[in-house]
Amino acid sequence: MFMADVLVGNYETLAPNGNIKMPNEIPGKKNQRYDSIKGNTGNSDVFMIYANKKAYPSYLVTYNA
Repeated sequence: MFMADVLVGNYETLAPNGNIKMPNEIPGKKNQRYDSIKGNTGNSDVFMIYANKKAYPSYLVTYNA
């Protein structure tokens, strides 16, 4: 398992929707989209990013059985 530092940037809060392929455009800013989407599941905030370059692995956690 990786623990990562993630830049969420300018995000939009949306209701759950499994059909979202990319963030919406920012109103009034042509061709500019939000960086990520914020939702809530199980009483926890969840952020979805759409560019892998915004996540930097910080630690690799391994388990011994």
